[in-house]
Amino acid sequence: MRVCFFGTFEEDYPRNQILLKALQIAGYETVLIHHDIWRNKIHKTHIIRRVWGLILIALKLLLIYPWLIIRYLCAPKHAVVLVGYPGHLDTVIIKWFAALKRTPVLWDAFISLYDSAIDDRKLVRTKSLTSHALFALDRLACQSADKIILDTDGHIRYFSSAHRIPLSKFVRIYAGAEDDLFLPSKAGSAANDKPYFRILFVGKFTPLHGIQTIIAAAEILKSDRDMMFDLVGTGQLFSEIQNMVNEKKMENVSLPGWVPYRALPDLIQNCDVCLGIFSDSPKLNRVIPNKIFQALATKKPVVTAETDAVKELLRPGKDVLTVPPQNPEALAQLLTELKKHKKLRDQTAESGYNTFHQHADLLKISEELQRTIREMVFL
Repeated sequence: MRVCFFGTFEEDYPRNQILLKALQIAGYETVLIHHDIWRNKIHKTHIIRRVWGLILIALKLLLIYPWLIIRYLCAPKHAVVLVGYPGHLDTVIIKWFAALKRTPVLWDAFISLYDSAIDDRKLVRTKSLTSHALFALDRLACQSADKIILDTDGHIRYFSSAHRIPLSKFVRIYAGAEDDLFLPSKAGSAANDKPYFRILFVGKFTPLHGIQTIIAAAEILKSDRDMMFDLVGTGQLFSEIQNMVNEKKMENVSLPGWVPYRALPDLIQNCDVCLGIFSDSPKLNRVIPNKIFQALATKKPVVTAETDAVKELLRPGKDVLTVPPQNPEALAQLLTELKKHKKLRDQTAESGYNTFHQHADLLKISEELQRTIREMVFL
């Protein structure tokens, strides 16, 4: 069976790489019709804050879409069009041309533009023209797709309610991780004589992640000179966090900035505990971020806020260790306990690793994707 992977999506984004690999594992031939307009744009949502940024993207799309559409119309026969992330406008555009070939469109929505830009990151005013446009694009893309992939049941309920789309139109496929890249450390390779107990956060510094909670926990623990918090990434709140760390003279926090994606497995392997997300954003209950799947695949213990989304996949206290959102005291206490008890770290890591492979590794995602495609083609 042949699948057309279409769009202007970010090719190197983990979710898109996971879907490409899942198609390969399923044995599908993939026709890639693609132009990456997001290359080297780490913080895509910031573009909407600047008029010139929107104009530049619009001009790029005007130039690119005719060429992509010509390529699509000349493409060999295929069973399904799969649109990668971000692909909201791609889905709206390709629907008309896929209909000419009587081919269904499967859209990996992954996020709501409105939810991310307005409710989560607060980059745009709620009543602004831009916010209305983003909401309309979310809805139009949902209406254009024949089937929509989202990463959690909570995310599905949000989309269904916000855009009046039947639940039957959605399919849950976890975000997952590239478990051919994110691998556990080889026996004996993780040295026990490390100078610090390393606590790792990886991600974009956006409100969702609750990095202020991590900083507050680090401040509580700064008298413990054996603990080091490595906060890897950049983003919306990076300058604020950097100033906070400098003003408080927090020597137990490092801010190395952004690192290449291929360097992440080594970073995770060399830490003792991985951190998830800790804000009190409503979005917290709808997402399980990439970093959690990557840590599970690498067989590291994960500490994160206890949320509905996390509990869809993981068992708190067994597969993952949780604290209430925005509670630095609870986080500091749990990290202290983990430092003291290696057995707890190892048991949590082992259980989380097993659950990941049962429900969210490349093979499982491939099976879910294959099932969805077959239902679209044969029903």
